[in-house]
Amino acid sequence: MFIGGLLPFSAIAIESHHLYASLWGYKICTFPSILFVTFIILVMLTAILSIGMTYIQLSMEDHEWWWRSLLCGGSVAIFMFSYGIYFFSRTSMSGFMQLSFFFGYNACMCYAFFLIIGAISFRASFTFVCHIYRAVKSE
Repeated sequence: MFIGGLLPFSAIAIESHHLYASLWGYKICTFPSILFVTFIILVMLTAILSIGMTYIQLSMEDHEWWWRSLLCGGSVAIFMFSYGIYFFSRTSMSGFMQLSFFFGYNACMCYAFFLIIGAISFRASFTFVCHIYRAVKSE
């Protein structure tokens, strides 16, 4: 699961700094089209990686791929949350209210990100498994 999150996060690591900086008021996001292209790259990379991990799991005759495909894609959110911790340590925010506000919103944002990317990963794996079982059934 670690690889399933590390590779897609490496595609968005640079842009996540700009995202956090624009969310917390340090910068203004000037190029939203770049964020969109980065998101498309993230979606494609997550889908391809999830299909590969599901294929490896099915080739080892482990047919319980459902939750692992969700966790493979959703593990990007764990790296995003850890980047949020790093971002908070580099800012001048202090105090309990700022800490709770930042980490509360960061946790909600990462949970939503987990669900979005996990659903994309699951859907790609599900489509792949349906396709290969349809091909096996026809032979």
